[in-house]
Amino acid sequence: MTKINWITVAWIILGAYIFRYYYNYFTRTNPLPGPIPFPIVGNLLQLGLDASEVAKYLDSKYGIICEVYFGSQRSIFVSGLEPMEKIYSTSTSVKNNGFMYRIPPNEGFSELGLDRNGVMFNRNLKDWNINRRILSQTLMSPRFLKDIIKLIERNCDELFQYWDLFRVAAHDNRTVIEIPKWLTVFTNDMIIETTMSKKSYAKASYFNSVSDKKLDIPQHLLKKSGDFLKNHQDSLKGGMFIMNMPGYLRRSIFKYFNKLCVDLVYWVENEIDIRVKERRQEIEAMPVEKELPSDLLTLLITTNTSRDQNKIRLGDSYEPLTDISIRKIILELIFGGTDSSTASLSFILIYLCKHPKVKDRLIKEIEQVYGVTSTPTITLESLDKLRYCEAVIQETARICPAGEIFFRTSSDKVDLCGYTFEPETIFWTNFYSLHHNENYWVEPEIFKPERFLDNESKRPKAFFQFGGGVRHCPGRFLVMAQLRTFLVRFFSRYDIESTVPNQPIIKYFAAGITCCKKFDAYIRPKKN
Repeated sequence: MTKINWITVAWIILGAYIFRYYYNYFTRTNPLPGPIPFPIVGNLLQLGLDASEVAKYLDSKYGIICEVYFGSQRSIFVSGLEPMEKIYSTSTSVKNNGFMYRIPPNEGFSELGLDRNGVMFNRNLKDWNINRRILSQTLMSPRFLKDIIKLIERNCDELFQYWDLFRVAAHDNRTVIEIPKWLTVFTNDMIIETTMSKKSYAKASYFNSVSDKKLDIPQHLLKKSGDFLKNHQDSLKGGMFIMNMPGYLRRSIFKYFNKLCVDLVYWVENEIDIRVKERRQEIEAMPVEKELPSDLLTLLITTNTSRDQNKIRLGDSYEPLTDISIRKIILELIFGGTDSSTASLSFILIYLCKHPKVKDRLIKEIEQVYGVTSTPTITLESLDKLRYCEAVIQETARICPAGEIFFRTSSDKVDLCGYTFEPETIFWTNFYSLHHNENYWVEPEIFKPERFLDNESKRPKAFFQFGGGVRHCPGRFLVMAQLRTFLVRFFSRYDIESTVPNQPIIKYFAAGITCCKKFDAYIRPKKN
């Protein structure tokens, strides 16, 4: 009997696969310009993972629309304002808006329940619309935002206390601070306390890990907060693996790693579940006549109940949010509120170090509103007076956005740029190139906050700070309150200088967010 040459068989199978792959590629319907992909990896080897470089390359070579392949998934890459305005339509009508989904059907996300719960990835449009309205109105509540400002101030004071301890220990009036690392634990504590109404100790845990002086805080509290931050960050990477790796490969070749990723996500969700149940019991124990706190978790739990404080009009037919829905909403807020806020604050401080005149004008505005003091009293009304501060935040988001590339998925057949696309087509929108387009911005490569001081009607429409359309960031008011409050507290107390003047911004791309990899700065007390 003739022996089977398995190497020959393997080459035949591989050759057949490659032939079929490129036959399907060159005979595809509705072809667009774009780089020719490789089997399995698509265009990843050609384009890399630097979002801004990918954005610039595709825009310069292929114009406002092209196609790219991430793995075997075809995506439409859009760089023009006109098609983006259609993709980010604000209509909530399925009939009038063909871009209602964020993601296409995804086996991995379905296994985790992310495509039918919460807000960010929810494809059940009825439930998504309810959750979106509840979350948006809750996060916009003036009472909630007033309490949040106090929470931000407390966390700022705690952060600055640790920085001052470093300065005293070093016997130096200026302290070298690794900005992204410290801001990561700061924003993590902020979002945990905001969403779960429970003290977090990530800042304290990090301080103990890098300082010879140890804080007198029980070790189990530090460990719990440190574990949550680490497992949360690892679960994001695991979620990307689950989302992008085909199910048959996850359950065979990568079986062990897949289980590790799933377990990490479930660990984080279980911690949230425990806190939701605790908070329900705390609310039930409070007298009915007593006004409930306005923290986010309480507001979510009591929505559409007899103790609803915001009185969100959803109709009698809608039930209160389930624990599963609350868990997914909190999980999404933690995901969106840590890395993106850290990146935004890091980039703002970098650009202020690079442009001392802008920094001086910002400090002058802060002193005009709050006086010369290291402990300003901040209110919602006072934050609204900081027009230049807001312009600095917006200009940083324009020139160095934390979200350089966003994506949407068609929920219906759509026409765009003369092409017709079927439902479930992924569209990647190139905010980076749009924000640097000379057709919309005068001298787009120059950091110039003054461009945002014009009346809103005179500003270019080519600006997407928080995404856009019906799936824009529901926490945008919370984020702006956090950024402005931090800047006021920081520049009322400190001055900042980069340890390496004019150092290029070092970035990396993680879970859809463009993050700051490294930025060391001297922090010194102000001389009032």
